[in-house]
Amino acid sequence: MSRIGARDVAFKCIFSYLFNKDIDLKEFIENSLEINLDEEDYVFVQNIFDGIKDKYDNLVQSISRNLKGYNLERIYKVDLAIILIATWEIITTSLPVGVIVNEAVDLAKKYSTDKSPTFINGVLASIIKEER
Repeated sequence: MSRIGARDVAFKCIFSYLFNKDIDLKEFIENSLEINLDEEDYVFVQNIFDGIKDKYDNLVQSISRNLKGYNLERIYKVDLAIILIATWEIITTSLPVGVIVNEAVDLAKKYSTDKSPTFINGVLASIIKEER
């Protein structure tokens, strides 16, 4: 599986986490028939999942500060999951921000509304200015 595919799996796990904070990552992946990760990709997904769980409150605060005309409760859970992953990557990794934003926008195009890619791009641009 590619990094893009593994990030897709991470998105599904974080989306589920937003509804059930007790989700077990390994069990979630094992019970999902379409998910087949090799060890390297599993570690990648686990790092994202554990990192977001560990820093959830800080990430949500960062996202909330950078919403223009919105509050966190108004954001679609799909969009929130995507923004959480990208924000975590912006804050904790050395990945180029262009790659992070592009992959977030691609997830939004795949899973969310027509307006979501632009919304997510704007929120992430504000977070990048604040964090980097």
